[in-house]
Amino acid sequence: MARWLGERLARDVHSVAHVARLVAEGDLAARVGDPRVMGADETRSLASDLDHMISRLDEVVSSQRRFISHAAHELRSPLASLRGELQLALRRDRDVDEYRAALREMLSSVDALIALAEDLLRLARAQGGAPATRARARVADVVREALRMARGHLDDRGVTIAVPPAIDEFPVEVRGAAADLARALRNLIDNAVVHSPPGGEVRVEVVVVEGGVELAVVDQGPGIPVADQPHIFTPFFRGAGGENHEGAGLGLAIARGLTEGSGGRLALDTRHSGGARMVLHLAFAENVPPA
Repeated sequence: MARWLGERLARDVHSVAHVARLVAEGDLAARVGDPRVMGADETRSLASDLDHMISRLDEVVSSQRRFISHAAHELRSPLASLRGELQLALRRDRDVDEYRAALREMLSSVDALIALAEDLLRLARAQGGAPATRARARVADVVREALRMARGHLDDRGVTIAVPPAIDEFPVEVRGAAADLARALRNLIDNAVVHSPPGGEVRVEVVVVEGGVELAVVDQGPGIPVADQPHIFTPFFRGAGGENHEGAGLGLAIARGLTEGSGGRLALDTRHSGGARMVLHLAFAENVPPA
């Protein structure tokens, strides 16, 4: 009986070890299988945990592959445009004005590449950073800096922004670095401006709730289709008609990463109608010691 039990346990351990070796060699489809065939509770639990870990690892690797594929696709467009402009400029001799026009077109493509590279870097930092538990920021400073950074899009589309009249005197501090929170709020404002009709209005709301503050950005656009709502924070996702909008679809993903890195939350208000309402949930900084 002891020999039989030993052989049964050894067989179970060998099965788990075999699957572990397959995964180490790159086979993420390998699984131990039904843990009920294992002879002991310990090996059944080990097999179940290993299969769960492999599944999660497979999801992470698949997500990274999709991210790299999307990033390569987004980089290819401005690079192809830049190559075409260079080829066109070199095809024949041109006068000074024609060369200037060609250089301006190339500069536009280079700017697009730089903007995409910066967004990818911000996203990597936002997703990989530890929560800024010791950082604190004044809500008024966050809103003011976000508005300053968003002015370009506002002027281009004739969209106005409405903010609480006494925001400069708002004394509340929240958890998180002011620069990160301002960048997250600016991305929400930019997104709202892009989806607002020309001459429309984007409204920034500041609401004190239990345990913290909500910063909401409300636009007058068509809203987000129900089918798109689970995916709007996925990098490179644009949704229906997204090809008609500028950018690579990274703004909301960066905003969520920066917010969560500051110990907050970013969510879509699914109960709101008449446009989209994005909400930053930020915790009070009362119990955060100065850095």
